[in-house]
Amino acid sequence: MPWVDVRGGRISYSVAGRGEAVLLIAGLGGLGSFWQAQIDALAPHFTTITFDHRGVGDSTGRPPYSIEQWAEDSIALLDHIGIEKAHFVGHSAGGVIAQVVTSVHPHRVTSVVLGATWMVPDERFRRVFGLRRDVLSALGTDAYALLGSILIAPSNETLDAIKPDLTNSGIIKARIDALLNYHGIEYLRRIRCRALVLAAADDVLIPLHMSRAVAAGIAGAELKILPEGSHSFPRSRADDYNRIVCEFLSNHAASQSDTSITAGGEGDRL
Repeated sequence: MPWVDVRGGRISYSVAGRGEAVLLIAGLGGLGSFWQAQIDALAPHFTTITFDHRGVGDSTGRPPYSIEQWAEDSIALLDHIGIEKAHFVGHSAGGVIAQVVTSVHPHRVTSVVLGATWMVPDERFRRVFGLRRDVLSALGTDAYALLGSILIAPSNETLDAIKPDLTNSGIIKARIDALLNYHGIEYLRRIRCRALVLAAADDVLIPLHMSRAVAAGIAGAELKILPEGSHSFPRSRADDYNRIVCEFLSNHAASQSDTSITAGGEGDRL
């Protein structure tokens, strides 16, 4: 895979398809391979870009980490490839990264899709992610992976069907710390591009109310709610997810977008 040097590390990435650029940003696991089902669906219509976050997979970069640092890695990647503007699609922590990019670099973003993400860690979030970090420290990666599967897999799937992406335990803990240290209310308020917020009604890791708060915090954002799929819905409900995202991106292509923003609604259940 090709790579780009960034401050303090190297980012490995992959490009497929042709058309307007779509940058796909994975969550806590940080692997570009998370998006394979989306690459297959989007590449016939868009140039899809995926990457491994710094310190994960084929990318390098030692802790400490921050959401702002990861956002700048995304911009450095676009600069390296020679892409001025892209649609940003982020899931979970990737959605938080996309929020920062969209707020700080609005001229680089055509539209943004935010899946199963949050505005600021609340008490429940802190306890759940603190528990994940403690389990990793005390019991190791197998127990961490089992807990992760319980939190992200749909209840009608086996725990082996959808597993969290794993890397070095020290990297995982540093990545969790970055999530716990993030406060994004002001970033969210500055977003003015077309935005779609996606959530699953049965997501226990990032409950629906957190996605509702993100949608409410972005002027004109659309909110669509999958009835099931849990936190892993880009994988567990890939067909539905891909259909919704493809439709949104096509409707808000750079050649068709206008700058008018209206108040968002309560959200559509699918």
